Amino acid sequence: MARKPTHSLPPGRRRTVWCGVLRRGYMKRVRHLFEAFATHVNNYVIV
Repeated sequence: MARKPTHSLPPGRRRTVWCGVLRRGYMKRVRHLFEAFATHVNNYVIV
């Protein structure tokens, strides 16, 4: 009775939410890496 049926949620809903969260974190990490790389290249060019 305490166990919830897996079909209570719409099919694929949880996976879509999970992918959205992962994608958001991935984009944030990529942006951070890109900014760090850009600043590194700028410093290298200036020096």
